[in-house]
Amino acid sequence: MKFKIAWLAMAVVLAPNALADQEENIDKESKVAPDSTISNLIVANNLAMKGVEDKDPLLLITSAKLIKLNSVEQKDREKKSEGGTKSTKQERARYDAQTLLEYAEEWSGDNDAYASLIKQVENLSTRGRIGGNAIHSDRVEAGAVDTYVVPFYGREVAEVAVIGDGDTDIDLHIYDHNGNLICEDTDATDTTYCYWVPRFDGDFIITIKNYGSVYNAYDLLTN
Repeated sequence: MKFKIAWLAMAVVLAPNALADQEENIDKESKVAPDSTISNLIVANNLAMKGVEDKDPLLLITSAKLIKLNSVEQKDREKKSEGGTKSTKQERARYDAQTLLEYAEEWSGDNDAYASLIKQVENLSTRGRIGGNAIHSDRVEAGAVDTYVVPFYGREVAEVAVIGDGDTDIDLHIYDHNGNLICEDTDATDTTYCYWVPRFDGDFIITIKNYGSVYNAYDLLTN
């Protein structure tokens, strides 16, 4: 499994997106910048996985802080799945802020500086934009494609990210209601990100393709 350190993760998620020439509902002239919440949560995930692997309290504390400061609303989304085969594997842990802080405390030993940082993060108030950024947790079977239809506002930045469990390569594609490709992230990881500015309100089609031989448990983040 590949782990991205914080600055590499940020560079990846903010890289330019591949856009099709025939898009209809996309404003290429917009100068509106994405919100930082979703990209911060991508960085938090990478820090958490690396922190657990290395038993590094500082990475875990930083990840927990990002999670608490960038909380999102849980939201169930209806999906359509095509193809694929059922599989089993050992479930990977999903890390919330409190769990990360507990690991950090366990691996800090008698380090007073870490203990102080843990206490500071524990006392932080969770904040987020209710009704804005949302997270949906699901799994895509081996070789399958999951499809969601999600509405976005026109003339506002639309963001979609998928954070997988690290076991397979997954690709993200975004289409407008006419089937035109708006954005894609097709690198060899299971952390994907797209953003664009729709010209007008409308539904967009999100597809998540799993190229692995086992299922991938993922979080779908949208704004």
